Amino acid sequence: MILDDLVLLVDDDPVCQNILKIAVENLDYRFMGLLSGKDFLATVKTRKPALILIDVHLPDCSGFDLCTQLKDDPLT
Repeated sequence: MILDDLVLLVDDDPVCQNILKIAVENLDYRFMGLLSGKDFLATVKTRKPALILIDVHLPDCSGFDLCTQLKDDPLT
């Protein structure tokens, strides 16, 4: 995997996603918003974003749990 110019946000709130998307794109980064932890875990297996932002309260898991899974996986 090659480090990407991508900012990845995991948040189920479309307003937060939209605000961050505008800010990130104004800084010449690409933006990807995901709504669930499941989608996030599938995405980080193939992408290596420059920055990951994770909401603590997601509909299918905790943001803390996602951080633990990232840390425990040698590929991430």
